[in-house]
Amino acid sequence: MKALKRMIIGILATIGLMVLFSSIMSIIFLFTQRGDVPEQTILRIDFRQPFVEDIPESSAARAFLQQQPVMRDVVETLLKASEDDRIKGLVARISFVNMGLAQIQEIRD
Repeated sequence: MKALKRMIIGILATIGLMVLFSSIMSIIFLFTQRGDVPEQTILRIDFRQPFVEDIPESSAARAFLQQQPVMRDVVETLLKASEDDRIKGLVARISFVNMGLAQIQEIRD
């Protein structure tokens, strides 16, 4: 019983260290990937994938929704791009859009 308890604690500690390491690496990656926007840039956005309103606090939900664009980030990016002289256009890939009317109107505005 004691050996099983130690094994479980070891597994949980390993998982915790892996999560901590990946979080640190993600932060480093985010800060090193920021660069200048070249002149004559055209933004491309794919509306065929759904946008999430917010990523929940649960780690399981974050793992599944990590690749999903967050609605707030999309709107903020479009607002910044509209004020940036280096951005010359927007290409939107659309087909069947899996969004509600409120999301469509927010992006439109």
